[in-house]
Amino acid sequence: MSKYAEVIYPKDDNNSYPLKLSKYLYNRFIKDYHIDGTPKILDIGCSTGKALKRFGQCGDLSLHGVDIRDERVEDIDFRVCNIESERLPYPDNYFDFVYSKSVLEHVINTDNFLKEALRVLKPGGWFIGLT
Repeated sequence: MSKYAEVIYPKDDNNSYPLKLSKYLYNRFIKDYHIDGTPKILDIGCSTGKALKRFGQCGDLSLHGVDIRDERVEDIDFRVCNIESERLPYPDNYFDFVYSKSVLEHVINTDNFLKEALRVLKPGGWFIGLT
């Protein structure tokens, strides 16, 4: 881990912010979203999948994540993808929710990122992008 990451993201197992954020987003956007079956959420740039796991603590969700690095996260359908130059490895209109936090500001080809996020999002679904 770089010095920057150690300073900005210190190891803090008691940090409640990530779970509070997931609970807020779940309650605001996902909880009352009416669909048949289990809602599917994709985290673009999921890294180690911590955000997805926290969403999973909030309710019954089908968890999917993509990242440029091969993290292979347990209990998550994880796939490697370079969102700047590749298509997301999912069919059109597949996800109820597409989530991405602190990724877009690092992407040069934002057109592909957004085009692909919207391609895999179902009509009426939610894109939740935080920077």
